[in-house]
Amino acid sequence: MVPGDQLSIIVLQDPDLSLEKVAVDDAGTIQMPLLGEVVAADRHRPAKDDKLAHAAWRAGKQALPKAFANLAWKARGASEAQRFADRRKLLRLAPRHSVIAALRQIGARVLPERALKLARRMRQHRKERQNGLVDFGDLARLRPLDPYFGFGRGQPIDRYYIESFLARHAAAITGHVLEVGDPAYSQRFGSGITRQDVLNKVPGHPATTIIGDLAEENTLEPGSFDCIIVTQTLQMIYDLKAVVAELRRGLRPGGAVLVTVPGISALADHEWDWYWFLTGKSATRLFADEFGAENVEVSVAGNLFAANCFLYGIAVEEVGEQWLEPYDPDYPVIISIIARKPA
Repeated sequence: MVPGDQLSIIVLQDPDLSLEKVAVDDAGTIQMPLLGEVVAADRHRPAKDDKLAHAAWRAGKQALPKAFANLAWKARGASEAQRFADRRKLLRLAPRHSVIAALRQIGARVLPERALKLARRMRQHRKERQNGLVDFGDLARLRPLDPYFGFGRGQPIDRYYIESFLARHAAAITGHVLEVGDPAYSQRFGSGITRQDVLNKVPGHPATTIIGDLAEENTLEPGSFDCIIVTQTLQMIYDLKAVVAELRRGLRPGGAVLVTVPGISALADHEWDWYWFLTGKSATRLFADEFGAENVEVSVAGNLFAANCFLYGIAVEEVGEQWLEPYDPDYPVIISIIARKPA
């Protein structure tokens, strides 16, 4: 027999997941002895002066019958006869929860999809307004799921926005192209490239043709490049104004620089010093001061859900684009800049 307070604490942490694991066998049959123990758990009532344990016991005593009733009315792989037997038992052990669960399942089968979505939103909103009912699940942790932006799980969230930006401006990636770090994005999004250069601050990186610091004047040959790609780099250079001036000097008249910088991010890369986070306004001011406001276009991408997923190291493949596309200016994950040197 599991003590009632311990069982209740499990329920508070993750009721649905715990019940699926312990209460249903491989054939989809509900393990009723466990429910009987929960219903009879009064003997395990903790002392009232232990407020945390007592609250857990009370919540578990309420939550488990409700959850078992919901399971009994779901199609979970058990035979029709077994589901009928389970429902009869639940009607006896938890009549109120059983009736509510039955009505919910009937409604799910007969109501239009639009009405169901509205009902679910209202139910979720009601739950969110109740303090203490947040289910953190896999996110109840002090370290991210992936410590390096999500690369270990798939495509990082920020890369979705970065690559969308480069795809929108692929026509600018042509002629003599310079990319910081490696030529991956030039090769992926560019066309008509006549010469490819790669810049790194330190030697040893494959494909590097220029070694230097963008914050230092004359690192780039003046008027050399039709396009310069600088992704997720400026935040690690202290003198941003010097960098933007050097980028402008390196462009040919009519050339464009494509830049992305983080707005919200973990400081997961400790190989380099990290100095800055930018906003749409600060990026606009920074580049407009050098290129002229009429030659600068800044876009911001992200929302609360995307920002949280990125901080936890969750990958795009685990989320879906429908959660990433909505834009909320309060949560800027990526700021993208295209600045053109006047012809």
